[in-house]
Amino acid sequence: MNLSKSSNRSWSSTSRSRSRRLALALAVLIALGGHATARGLVPPGLYEITVTQELPNVAKAGEPVKLQACLTNQLIGSGAAFHVRTDNPLRQCPISDLRVNDDELFFRVNCPQPNAPKAKAKFINTKTGYDGAISIDMGGKNMTVTERHRALRIGECTDAQSPHVLRLDAEQMRARQRLTAPDPW
Repeated sequence: MNLSKSSNRSWSSTSRSRSRRLALALAVLIALGGHATARGLVPPGLYEITVTQELPNVAKAGEPVKLQACLTNQLIGSGAAFHVRTDNPLRQCPISDLRVNDDELFFRVNCPQPNAPKAKAKFINTKTGYDGAISIDMGGKNMTVTERHRALRIGECTDAQSPHVLRLDAEQMRARQRLTAPDPW
C-alpha cells in the first residue's frame, strides 16, 4: 500500500512540474510573438539587396536592381521581407506555407485568379545576410522566371528608414561601381 501512495505522489508532482514547464514555454512563445518565427533566418536591420531575374535560354534578362531596405522583426517573421521585389504581378499576391528550418526559409505565393502566376521560394542565411531564389510560374504564359536576391546586412535601421525601401536604379549602380573599381591604367 505504501508503494502505491509514493508512486501517486511522484506522479502528481511530475505532472505538476510538466504542466509548469509547458505553461512557461507557452508564455515565452506568446511573449516573443513574431520573433520566434524570424529567429532562424536573419536579424533585423538595414540590408542592401541585389535583385536579378533569370529566364531559361536567355543570357541576360536585364540589369540587376539594388535596394536598401529596413527589415523589421515583423517583416522577417511574416516572410514579407523576402517577397517578390521586381515589377511582377505576383507581388500583389499573399505568401503561404511559410516554413523556417534552422538557416533556411521556404514559402509559396499563390494568386487566387485563374491562370494567375504562382511561385515557390527558398532563402538561406549567409552569416552576413541572405541569398534566395523565387521560382515564378507565370501562369497562362507558359513561362518561368527566377528572381534571385542577394542581401548584405549593412547596419541598424534608423526611425526614418523603418520600413522604408530605397531603390537604386541600374544607372546609379553603374556609377557606384565606377567609383569603387580600380583604375586599370
